[in-house]
Amino acid sequence: MKLLKDYIVNLENSIELISTNWVSSQSAQTILDNYNINEEDLRVQYLMPILIYFVGVLKEKNSHGQCPALSSLIDFLADKELSPHELFLLCSQGKKETIKICFDSSHMNFELFDDLYTLFDLNFAGVMQEYFTTIESKKIKSLEDIIDENIILSKTDLKGKITFATKKFEEISGYSKHELIGANHNIVRSPKVSSDEFKELWATIQNRQTWYGILRNKRKDGSEYIVNTTVKPILGSNNEIIEYVSIREDITEINEKQELLHSQSRLAAMGEMINMISHQWRQPLNSLGIDIQKVKKDFKRGNIDDDYIKYFTTEAMVTINHMSDTIDDFTSFFKQDKYKSDFFVKDIVKKSISILKGRINDTGVYISLSDNTFKLHSYASEFSQVILNLINNAIDILIDKDIKNPIITIGIDEHNRSLSVQDNAGGVPADIIDNIFEPYFSTKLSKNGTGIGLYMSKQIIEDHMDATLSVSNSNSGAKFTITF
Repeated sequence: MKLLKDYIVNLENSIELISTNWVSSQSAQTILDNYNINEEDLRVQYLMPILIYFVGVLKEKNSHGQCPALSSLIDFLADKELSPHELFLLCSQGKKETIKICFDSSHMNFELFDDLYTLFDLNFAGVMQEYFTTIESKKIKSLEDIIDENIILSKTDLKGKITFATKKFEEISGYSKHELIGANHNIVRSPKVSSDEFKELWATIQNRQTWYGILRNKRKDGSEYIVNTTVKPILGSNNEIIEYVSIREDITEINEKQELLHSQSRLAAMGEMINMISHQWRQPLNSLGIDIQKVKKDFKRGNIDDDYIKYFTTEAMVTINHMSDTIDDFTSFFKQDKYKSDFFVKDIVKKSISILKGRINDTGVYISLSDNTFKLHSYASEFSQVILNLINNAIDILIDKDIKNPIITIGIDEHNRSLSVQDNAGGVPADIIDNIFEPYFSTKLSKNGTGIGLYMSKQIIEDHMDATLSVSNSNSGAKFTITF
């Protein structure tokens, strides 16, 4: 007991020396430099109070493992993100300097040394455990903060009442957490979203499945934003639904850019359509003009009778009806599909070819169309826009390259449910084929290309129709393939 008392006195008188040697060691200096830790601050604020507390433990005045300075040091080092290995080295140096007093003391014996070593090892284990717990706690807190500040996340009960909302949800919705908690999630529902879509959402999650989709939400001030949404039911131990979790990503800006691209694409297509209408109308207008001139001459000659008038009006109405049908075709092309419908692929292709008939005849391009077909349940008008764009692009490249005997081959594979549009213009250069679907990227030599058509075609096929649009080079030319 006298040896321990002598050691305690020696230790108490050496606290400043021990703490100084502790922070001056090579291993400690490396750690302090790496983490920009002030040597004197560490020694005075943490190490000396820890040593003083340890003296109190030896005097049985303080409880083992309850040192406030040690807990503060652990928090400090955890904030600095020291690795557990570096903490181990730092603590080892402290143990070494503290026990070294035993060797320097004339009262040293192995029994005292063994007791002190055991005491330090117990403290070591406690320190490392507390440090691991602190690190994990800070990681969890950090993760919670990241989610709270960056993720639009909410939880609802089984009736759709909000039970949890992140700061990011508050920020984007304009509602405070106080206003959100307890309110029905319809508080951010846009009136522009159909009830059918919400019925589908609820049917999906109530069937214990995850719902994915894009929704338009309304802020407190009435403005709207668009979110990519995932709603997942959380199940209890008995497989019962206990709550719903919704995670959303703000895609308003992306969607606005998409809408701009889509608008530009449709304006470009409209310009092309006007040219096509002129092609389609040129011949029948010429025919009507010739017939009217002929009526004028026949009237002067007295050749007009009831049969003449009947024949003239019949032929004129055929021509006018053809022109009217042309307008109907183009109107249908620009009409937006609100709902999916059933249609056969070949029918849409034939309709697209009909719209392009004038240009096809003028350019001398031969269209080879497969006899096969298969049924789709999708957006007919949008699909027609894609087919027309692919055929139009093929005509452009055939003209630009002045291909003799230009051919566009349209294949329909019933078994693989795919459609292909292939030209014989030699193919897409290897150095640009990977960029061909990017917005504003054009390969048209005439410089009239907007670079939007193929991009929007891919968006329509892949985002709206759940299919794929790809390009490859065949022996004769470029081949665009749509696979359902």
